Amino acid sequence: MASSSTAINGGLIGQYGFIADYSISESDVNERVQAMWQKGIREFQFYDWFENYTTPFSKGKIEWQDPYFKIRPIYKATIQKYIKVIREFGGRSWGYIQMVAGGANEDSKHFKLKMHEDTIPCYLPSEQWAELVCNRWVEGVKELGFDGIHWDTLGKKAEPGDEKKEEDGIHNFLKKSHAILKELNLKQTANLVSCNWWDDKIIHQYLQFPYTEVWSESEEEDFYTKIQKLFSIPNTSPSQLLGVIAYYDEDEDVMNKRSKKASEYKCSYLMYGDGDKRLAGPYFPDAAICWGKLRETLESSRTFALRTHDNAHYLCAEGGGGGIVHAQYKENHHWQKFTVLFHEGRQISLQTHDGKHYISVVDQTVNAEFSGTPGDDQKFEVVIVKSGKIALKTLRNLYLSAENNGGGKISTQPHIGDWERFSYEIT
Repeated sequence: MASSSTAINGGLIGQYGFIADYSISESDVNERVQAMWQKGIREFQFYDWFENYTTPFSKGKIEWQDPYFKIRPIYKATIQKYIKVIREFGGRSWGYIQMVAGGANEDSKHFKLKMHEDTIPCYLPSEQWAELVCNRWVEGVKELGFDGIHWDTLGKKAEPGDEKKEEDGIHNFLKKSHAILKELNLKQTANLVSCNWWDDKIIHQYLQFPYTEVWSESEEEDFYTKIQKLFSIPNTSPSQLLGVIAYYDEDEDVMNKRSKKASEYKCSYLMYGDGDKRLAGPYFPDAAICWGKLRETLESSRTFALRTHDNAHYLCAEGGGGGIVHAQYKENHHWQKFTVLFHEGRQISLQTHDGKHYISVVDQTVNAEFSGTPGDDQKFEVVIVKSGKIALKTLRNLYLSAENNGGGKISTQPHIGDWERFSYEIT
């Protein structure tokens, strides 16, 4: 497939998405890239693809675990396959790397900043730091075949009084890294979190396009104000998308509204990745399935089971329907299977195994006593939350809740916490 366009003086060549699952087989890669390509995604950020925060991967290794939790498998061949397929489609692959993260013995001579979440040592960027970091990463980046590096910054880390030193340090880092990467035919972008360290000249001269992660509506507005000013500079009015904004929420409808707003400002909104998934928070592997894909999956099977947050118990209609509902059993048998009846929007009803009764919420009491045509008490809105889980909201804005994370009573609660999150299993 031919490339869709060429960036003008840098810039985006299409929508921006992410890759965060490197455990799939090489044969599944093409399908996922195709799904994202159909959404207009041409720029692909590879999130947490490396072994640790100071090493891409040990020499000779073909697989490793994620750098933060050390639980997700990462296969080198899958990364390379992704990059190859994306390039064949005409897209670009960006290797996500922490600009400020360190931890190696040699880092101690550099100016230290605050720890990130008491886990990752962070250091003040500078020209010298850029040389050290680039030397660590460029060999691995080139070996895998990335088109460039996306520098993540983890937000402000400077102590009060050191803010200017941090800003100057990041600017000097980007100048130096740009020179180093240019020699290797690599490009760069950087996450200017909350619009910190924003400088029009730095962005135009040293970054392919502006990228900002924001955490509030005021920061969102600030980003769009800065974007408009940035591209009002003479001779910098590209026809393609202008920048990328990341602003997370578990609610898919909220994210859809933010995506629409981004398009109005001619920007790309970071939402979709790993095929048909969408972001639900700042940790990309926690991405949620999109409603359209979930509905398609449920329509093809029509029956599913709901596992409670403890990953051990299941929602159960005792006797297969006609009585109580609980989460006492660890087995997934007939009483734990429900047939889905679709209504408008994301509303569904859950028919019990006997084919006669439905899960109902009457006066905040959950049971499976109702039989007949489902009404308001038998309808639930599917709320997709992170990590592949869902919550079920009644039309009176209460959520089904497995008390103590499972093993006992099913009740209702007004908000989503752990007890209100269920994994779904197609049966």
